[in-house]
Amino acid sequence: MQKRIIKPWLILASFGLLAALGLTVTSCGNDDPDPVAATANFTFVVNPDQSGSVAFTNTSLNGKKYSWDFGDGSAESIEESPTHTYTESDTYTVKLTALGDAGTALSDKTADVVVVKGEVLGPNLLVGGNFETADEASWTKLQGNTTEPLPAFQFGATTGLPTGAAGGGLTFVNDANLAKNVIFYQAVTLVAGTYRFSGLIKIDARITPAQETAKNPDKGLNHYWFETYLSAIQPTSNDGFNQSNDLIAGFSGWIGFNTTTPQPALEGNFPAISNQWGSPNPRVRSDANGNITITTAGTYYFVFKTGYCCEGGYGSGIAVDNWKLQKVD
Repeated sequence: MQKRIIKPWLILASFGLLAALGLTVTSCGNDDPDPVAATANFTFVVNPDQSGSVAFTNTSLNGKKYSWDFGDGSAESIEESPTHTYTESDTYTVKLTALGDAGTALSDKTADVVVVKGEVLGPNLLVGGNFETADEASWTKLQGNTTEPLPAFQFGATTGLPTGAAGGGLTFVNDANLAKNVIFYQAVTLVAGTYRFSGLIKIDARITPAQETAKNPDKGLNHYWFETYLSAIQPTSNDGFNQSNDLIAGFSGWIGFNTTTPQPALEGNFPAISNQWGSPNPRVRSDANGNITITTAGTYYFVFKTGYCCEGGYGSGIAVDNWKLQKVD
């Protein structure tokens, strides 16, 4: 057998050809780059709405995997830039752990996050609480007493409204009849928890006892009532709805506000000023902030009733607007 001899000049020529083609020849040694370690870092923004929500932005270098400890005992997160909601006001130490290439050390970054947790109010559960003209259809209207017709009222009224009212409102005024009685209500579905009633009201000035006996539709406020309730009992016609244990806020009196000194109209947040002046009408179901505790879930009825009798009247009128019933979280 004839031996083949590779001449050296052929090998050199082959390398020259590869070089001319822009190709290189490398050895089979291990030239992989060194692994790169991560450097953990982050920023955060606390939501100003006091909901407890904090948005974290990961600014780490060379990180491949992450782990967040939010400092409140909750489960860790492996998101790159998570948002976390705290349930209590406190200062929390947050730690971000970052991992770079395999074989490198972990990198930690910690920071203190101050959370001020405020109240979060849910959506308004009352339909038609703005008392615009079209909102009348959202309320069931009943006569409170067979011998007392409905008072004169107007949804969507634009005059005589409380300070802060927006758009129209609901007003009640005197007319020629000497006795009036009406109940408005709507059903609401509630779960156990705390709810808050708020709403504007404007009520006539205090009057003197002498005005009480004036037998004319323009006399001052006396022999009247205006009350709100949250009850598990559904109102029925002509029963007066005397569920005193379910009273939220109200005004009532037989001699107006009984003072010889003229006073401006009383107006503001209804629960806060409920019988601030006048005869006692204690809140039973709510506090002065309108907070109501519901212990049993179910269907409840938000009710307000008003009227006057015995030659009484609304004086210059009663007006309401912007009523809300919201869950407090």
